[in-house]
Amino acid sequence: MLQVNDREDSIAKSNQLALESNGVITANNKNVGYIVSTSKLGENNQTYNVLDINKKQIATLTFNRFDASVDKTGSNSMKTFDNNNFQLQEKYTSKNIQSDKLANRMVKKLFANGYMQNDAKHVAIK
Repeated sequence: MLQVNDREDSIAKSNQLALESNGVITANNKNVGYIVSTSKLGENNQTYNVLDINKKQIATLTFNRFDASVDKTGSNSMKTFDNNNFQLQEKYTSKNIQSDKLANRMVKKLFANGYMQNDAKHVAIK
């Protein structure tokens, strides 16, 4: 998995991929999407939804925000609009979306797999 993360990190760095505190995702200083965090009052689950530039949902991930560990398989599963599943080995680390390792890994994985190129009309490869 480390090689995959290294590839994603390299692509993110070369494209100046950034996640801002307000959930805006930029690449090369241009807005390429959004990440939105939602949770229901009284529930432990939190959901990250990643949206394309047109605010169409690209991917979603629900996790227990009070349990920083990953699930029994050793990962968190992110599902995309075209029914691809990506396993993320990162843990939820911060309620500040900009510094949360899980949110950042979601964005890097989606970007590296072509999901954040203008809109979500195309199908990406794993």
